Formats: sequence, C-alpha cells, structure tokens
Amino acid sequence: MKSDDPRRLWADHPVRECAYGRKRIQHPVAGLLTFPYETPAVSADPDRSLWGPHP
Repeated sequence: MKSDDPRRLWADHPVRECAYGRKRIQHPVAGLLTFPYETPAVSADPDRSLWGPHP
C-alpha cells in the first residue's frame, strides 16, 4: 500500500481490445476444452444497446 510500484505498473499496462479469440480450459475429466468467442461491436450511440433502446 505504501509502494508506488503497483500504481505505476497499472498505469503503464497496455490494454488492447480483444474482440475475438479462443479460451482454453483444462477440465479434470473432459481434458482440454477450447471455446471460440467473439465480442459484438456496439455503436457509440447511447440509444443503442444489445438489450434494446434505453427508456
């Protein structure tokens, strides 16, 4: 809590959009499972969302 290192490391961490890819999970019984994923793009228009118009 008294160190500046965590604050500096967090600020320097490059974050990139990851809109698609694969997630791999090692299941104890089924073995390695691979799931593709895709994140739908949502317009910057505040009246649009995946759940319909805002009231």
